Amino acid sequence: MFLQERHHKILELLQTQKRIIVTDLSKQLHVSVDTIRRDLTQLEAQNLLIRTFGGAILPNSLNTCPSFEIRKELHKVDKEYIGKLAFNQIKENDTVFIDGSTTSLSLLPYLEHMKKLTIVTNSIEVISSALEINEGLNLYMIGGTILNSISSTIGNEALLKLSELRVDKAFISTSGFNAEGLFGNDFNEVAFKKMLIKNSSLVYFLLDSSKYNKSGSILLSKYDGSFKIICDSKLSSAHKSELERICQGILIY
Repeated sequence: MFLQERHHKILELLQTQKRIIVTDLSKQLHVSVDTIRRDLTQLEAQNLLIRTFGGAILPNSLNTCPSFEIRKELHKVDKEYIGKLAFNQIKENDTVFIDGSTTSLSLLPYLEHMKKLTIVTNSIEVISSALEINEGLNLYMIGGTILNSISSTIGNEALLKLSELRVDKAFISTSGFNAEGLFGNDFNEVAFKKMLIKNSSLVYFLLDSSKYNKSGSILLSKYDGSFKIICDSKLSSAHKSELERICQGILIY
């Protein structure tokens, strides 16, 4: 099978299955695993797919909402790096908010040995993971309507509960950011995060570099000094300089 034929077959399978695995493709197309990896790299360079650990998925333009499990695999190393940087901002006796984004979840494994930490969250996933990692953590779950796509509570009830709370530090993410500010795609989520910014002494947005110039449809916040951004080191020097000029040093690497 020639290169173009193989690429066409890979894209055809991806359209049907939504996710493809390198080892499966190797068997189906009768080529080596290394050949398939090169194929996926070439197709990703054309924005026709997104590489994941062991395979690939459709890009956002074709598959607007990858599942939570798939999102956890995207940019996994970068998210782990961001999680470690976020952990360095936490001290014993802090009360922190952690949202249910896959980037914020990367912070949890570093809390394994914390003894006097209170976590507030609206995420079922955060509660479940935190209990597995460290049973000694103090956990508080904000009630409300559950948004299934992120397994988190939102809506008026969640906002009311959040309005009564104050936390030392909040660690949250959002769908995209650029030189204009931070953006989201869900009105309820954006309203919740705006309230969280207001009720937190310090706010850290955990954003991997792939989210830069992904603006989203709703402006969450401009760069007004009310939060810091923790990003991985893959942000281009041009984008980093642009943000540092606008944000006045709020980036943490």
